[in-house]
Amino acid sequence: FLLALGATLLAPRRPTRGSVADHVRDRERARAVVAAHGGGTLDYFALRDDKDYFFTGDSVVAYSTRSGVCLVSPDPIGPREERAEVWAEFLAHTQEFGWSVSVVAAAQEWLPLYEASGLRAAYLGDEAIVDCSQFTLAGGARKSLRNAVGRVARAGYTTTFHDPATLEPELREAILAISDESRRGETERGFSMTLSRLLDPADTGLWLSVTRDGDGRVDAFVQWVPASDVNGWSLDVMRRRTDVEGLPNGLVDFTIAQTIAAIGDGVAPGVRQGEGVRGLGLNFAVMRQVLKGESENRLDGLVKPLLERFAKGTQMETLSSFNEKYGPAWVSRWLMLDAPEFVASQLLVMADAEGVTEIPVIGRFFDRAGRYSYTGR
Repeated sequence: FLLALGATLLAPRRPTRGSVADHVRDRERARAVVAAHGGGTLDYFALRDDKDYFFTGDSVVAYSTRSGVCLVSPDPIGPREERAEVWAEFLAHTQEFGWSVSVVAAAQEWLPLYEASGLRAAYLGDEAIVDCSQFTLAGGARKSLRNAVGRVARAGYTTTFHDPATLEPELREAILAISDESRRGETERGFSMTLSRLLDPADTGLWLSVTRDGDGRVDAFVQWVPASDVNGWSLDVMRRRTDVEGLPNGLVDFTIAQTIAAIGDGVAPGVRQGEGVRGLGLNFAVMRQVLKGESENRLDGLVKPLLERFAKGTQMETLSSFNEKYGPAWVSRWLMLDAPEFVASQLLVMADAEGVTEIPVIGRFFDRAGRYSYTGR
């Protein structure tokens, strides 16, 4: 018993941390893997500043370790034939440090491999994917969106598109000012579906939609990351100016609608010609099927009233409604959990990583002291 206790207490909980330069080197190595084998709507987010990397063969696993919980997102990136091997080797790596493992926003096609390794799947929500080649503002279902877009257009607004890595200084300053002024907290929140930084010269191949008023003032912008699997782009961050009164409602909707039009018309960069689907990944709607009453699981029906009360006034409610306006296809995402005794800690760590620490009471459980992060570029 004493030997087992001593081994547990003395076992390393995390590998030796490298320098900022080491992390940047690993990130650039991961960038090459993403460029060669990535293409999913979440794959580019593997390059976040707060993720570490496990390499094997031509594949990479992006993860972050917090309080003994290893969060993986996105799914491992690499050749399809290496999937089983890379996941087995990564699990062996986590066992060396005694981590429990959770995968955030896992794709449906990965579930059999995860479940075979002992993880358990829990429905997390749905990602909205718009087929820009089929999108239209016509019809009753698009009335509110059509009205918003028309209202902003009549106010003299226009949207232009840019490479965020090569912006002219004046536009760059305007984008950063809006981001700093409208963001909640000191950093970009999120773990699985945001890049965590803006206008970094290393992030080549991104796309930026910028909306200006008639006088040329920047009032809204949306940054997109490449997603070749849907022949299009995936939403990273969207912002609108909040320091000016009297701005028309619907600036972000207008910006997205103009982006959809550019992709649908085939004039957007990174869109392959002659292919039917030209996709645009939008926000992620947490527990959408449960909140909409679409789940056939009896337990979900019992949980729905409590979930509705919890979601009221939060992004769980607003993001689902926001996405619905665009008539997207919904792609389910899953949370993979370790053994039952680890579930509570995994859920708390995941909530912290995704940026919900501002929720009353729940936020008090998170201790951000000692958080390891890279601030270098």
